[in-house]
Amino acid sequence: MSRGGLSGPSELALRHAGRIAKPGLLLVNPPADGVVPALEEAGAVDMQVNVWRRSAERSIRTTSAEVTLDLTPAAGEAAGALLYIPREKALASAMVGLLATRLQRAGTLWVVGDNRAGGKSADRLLGARFGTVRKVDAARRSSLFEATGPHAASAPAFTPEQFEISIGGRELTLCTLPGVFSAGRLDTATALLLEHLPPLDGRILDFGCGCGVIGAVVAAGNPQTDVTLLDDSIFAVAASRATLAANALQGRVVPSDGLMDVEGSFDAIISNPPFHQGADTDYDVAEGLIASAPERLFRGGQLLIVANDFLDYGRRMRDAFGNCEILAQARGFRVYCSRRSR
Repeated sequence: MSRGGLSGPSELALRHAGRIAKPGLLLVNPPADGVVPALEEAGAVDMQVNVWRRSAERSIRTTSAEVTLDLTPAAGEAAGALLYIPREKALASAMVGLLATRLQRAGTLWVVGDNRAGGKSADRLLGARFGTVRKVDAARRSSLFEATGPHAASAPAFTPEQFEISIGGRELTLCTLPGVFSAGRLDTATALLLEHLPPLDGRILDFGCGCGVIGAVVAAGNPQTDVTLLDDSIFAVAASRATLAANALQGRVVPSDGLMDVEGSFDAIISNPPFHQGADTDYDVAEGLIASAPERLFRGGQLLIVANDFLDYGRRMRDAFGNCEILAQARGFRVYCSRRSR
């Protein structure tokens, strides 16, 4: 099995693939480093990857006070899961809690991570949800833990944190959940993007919606548009749905890995794409969006991206579209716009 390009956590997990890579494994939050086919080759057939994205449509229940994320659909159906622990502690705790409700009583949760991004102390989170926790291995600045005996628990419920923003003369309420960008404030990059949005009409996609701020602002200011919000995190999907509901706005929120699970073409795709993964910088999401966007835009449709000004997205957008305009540059960020010309 070739292991070129694998991250430290993936190499550590594959070192123990004989125990981890069983049929029906739940693989949660894996990096895009080739570990998925490597685990399948090792025996993890019928594997479910990023299980809460695939379960999101049926698993989110929202009221005015709380959001419940139920991964079951049948309690305790999985024999094993491998979680790549996220950097954000609140998100890591939520993921461990959700997986504890999904495992069989005799099931095992393996947690692996970079020591610089929470991997070294994962046992503290596991101890609150599992009867037995042990450190299996450590190498490549990464740690692997095994947890068994999940405590019986119902699906965790979360109270969204709400905060207010004022933009374009409108007051909006934003709702956020653990690990959802951006929590408790309107970040500088998104604010710059929203300040320089061109006139919009037709079908609009908020790609990587986070708490739903872009989609909410577009829907509030352009009620004639058909707005879709997309994210690969069930927490972001739930938060965006709560944001739309809190402001009585119309829109569809879709769980999707990139553009693969969203249908049709759009008049505009708008994004503040992420570029970090774990402890290392990662540009795959933005680069994948730029490469695939021309095929998902109507003729004359536009891709609007905000990014740190040191990221070379302008060149990549010119390569993909044949054109790119800088709509704004301030506070360390640039707003780029490319149009599909044919």
